[in-house]
Amino acid sequence: MKKILFLILFAALVSGATLASSWCGKQVCMMMSKAPMNLYSGLNLSAEQETNLKQLDAAFKEEADAMCTRVCQGKMQLMDLIADKNSAQTVIDQKIDEVGAIQTALEKKVANHILDVKKSLNEEQSAAYVTRLDEELQKSMEQCGYSDILKS
Repeated sequence: MKKILFLILFAALVSGATLASSWCGKQVCMMMSKAPMNLYSGLNLSAEQETNLKQLDAAFKEEADAMCTRVCQGKMQLMDLIADKNSAQTVIDQKIDEVGAIQTALEKKVANHILDVKKSLNEEQSAAYVTRLDEELQKSMEQCGYSDILKS
């Protein structure tokens, strides 16, 4: 009985931690796709720049959202594996590697999108855009509770 209670408690704890990290991950993931034009406000974009950035953002959002969904699905599958007492450690590790590979690909996609956006901006606009991205990342880190750790 104690083993069953321990397993249920452990699964609940891991589920809570995973959901919390998923929320924070979603915050970072959604940073680029939630309201991209806010990132460009005050940059004095030309009509051509606005059109180009809308196209870049639309393509990026579609691909990034699909990848975020795959990460969440992978994390849910991981939780199922962890909850299953018959899951082998190698299977769990393989799922972790799969989710990690998607997360790495997503980080590369975000970085490439930022670089593509910067190509559409002049030097002053680009500097303001990167500053704004950094500020948004800092806010997201604060919401996840990481700001104090990063300051030290």
